[in-house]
Amino acid sequence: MKKAFLLLLPIITTTNVFAQNLTKAQLYAATKKYDEAKTEIDQITTTEKGAKNAEAVYLKAQIYTAILFDSTLKNKYPTARQTALETLKTYLTLEPKFKMLQDDNYGVISNLYAAHFNDGALEYNQKKYSEALNSFKQAVWISDKMIENKWSKSAMDTSAILYAGISAQNAQKDDDAVTMYARLINKQIVATGYQGIYEFVADYYRKKKDDQNFQKYTALGKKMYPEDKFWLAIEMEAVKEKGDFTAVVTTYETMANKQPSYDLYIELGHAIYDYLYPKDTAKIPQNKDMFEQKMIDAYNKASVLKTDEGIPYFSIAGHYYNKAVGFNKQYNTIRTSKKPEDAKKKEELLKQSNNNVDQAITAYEKACERFAIKTKPTTTDKFCYKNSVSALISLYEEKKKNYKPNTPDYKKYDDLHKKTLAKYDELDKLKY
Repeated sequence: MKKAFLLLLPIITTTNVFAQNLTKAQLYAATKKYDEAKTEIDQITTTEKGAKNAEAVYLKAQIYTAILFDSTLKNKYPTARQTALETLKTYLTLEPKFKMLQDDNYGVISNLYAAHFNDGALEYNQKKYSEALNSFKQAVWISDKMIENKWSKSAMDTSAILYAGISAQNAQKDDDAVTMYARLINKQIVATGYQGIYEFVADYYRKKKDDQNFQKYTALGKKMYPEDKFWLAIEMEAVKEKGDFTAVVTTYETMANKQPSYDLYIELGHAIYDYLYPKDTAKIPQNKDMFEQKMIDAYNKASVLKTDEGIPYFSIAGHYYNKAVGFNKQYNTIRTSKKPEDAKKKEELLKQSNNNVDQAITAYEKACERFAIKTKPTTTDKFCYKNSVSALISLYEEKKKNYKPNTPDYKKYDDLHKKTLAKYDELDKLKY
């Protein structure tokens, strides 16, 4: 009887099936059949074995990244970018030495960076600022990982960080904007357009009432952009917010003592002026006399530092004009009074009013002299010049009332009145 021969059939193991499927996915990827490759690799990585296999996971990252550069497939799979990045992050946990990434010449991570950055730029140009922020933030994460592992020679990806910050700012997500901008500021990076981010971060912390960070970023801003007038303004704003106007004046004076400047004295003068003459007349300070002389001194010092500027004298004149109006109002309230005690008061009020009118005239005349000779007057100069002439018309008219016609003093102010009327007409025709 013949013996039957039994053939040994190959045992199909799980390992062989996994390897075959992985090879199939690799072949699809190599021949750029990314739709088929995606189907295969998705099936593989949904298994427990595939999800923990570094080679399979890296291949998935490769396939999904390739999809991002195929416009048809990218639209077909709108979450491909997110999946690619999450898959790359998984791979980085599975292979601590990153051999496959290195053998791939860092292709996946470099291409993922490009995909995120390019999408961010496109979204930004379309004014989709929240989407752009997300894209640039992911690009920053990728570049940080590359720098951390020395896969990039850059010390910092300033472009992605900057655009992430700008996108956040435009999306009104100030917290994210500050996070990005602070990275650039902390490295004391200076470039065209960076001045604004220094200002933004300092002002952010002022609004947050975070004095420590406010002082830190203001100091850095002043160091990198010392000519920027913003720092003086924001420091003064921070002091004003504390409600102590004496501290505001003291801060200005301290700065001026260290480095006297026209702008500093003008700022001080204007700050006191606004304090003495608030828009809300119910808030007129009770202690105004103590600041009045400081204001006059500040404007006078400014006028010495820049002898072609008329603004200091214009401001001084406005102060005396306001004082004269104030005394005149007090006089009018008791003008018809027959009380004996009001007689002396009326006399004193008239004297004070006339004295301030004289000082206002002197200051307006000095302001006009300077405005008249300025070769390149600003819009503000033109406005103040015309208003100075207008004020002098009224003041000369007021002075004439103190003298009888045909007297020398009357004639003096009458002539001045006529000249200023002519000057005003001249400026009006010039649209000055």
